[in-house]
Amino acid sequence: MSRRIWIFAIAVILLVGGFIIFASISERSAESKARSFCSKFRTGDDFNATIDLMNSTEASDKWISKENRLSIMFSSYDPQSVYACEIDGKDGKIVNVRYRHLDQD
Repeated sequence: MSRRIWIFAIAVILLVGGFIIFASISERSAESKARSFCSKFRTGDDFNATIDLMNSTEASDKWISKENRLSIMFSSYDPQSVYACEIDGKDGKIVNVRYRHLDQD
């Protein structure tokens, strides 16, 4: 094999390897952020404090439904792969906290 082919092959391998590492780190980061957010709250805590923290957190998406459900989502490099923390409230108190991976394929 010529030297050019070897250099090209090594460059392709490094690019593919770099992307795989980037994708893995991005997935773990999004998952970690969602789990970390969920771990801050327990059933019975003040639901309004959850809203305040949500508003100060950088996330891919966040919303509060009319049914008192707060969702905060973190995406990885792949916009189809979203990690979420969902918190349900009733009468100003948290009644349920759950972590979810929403793979939208």
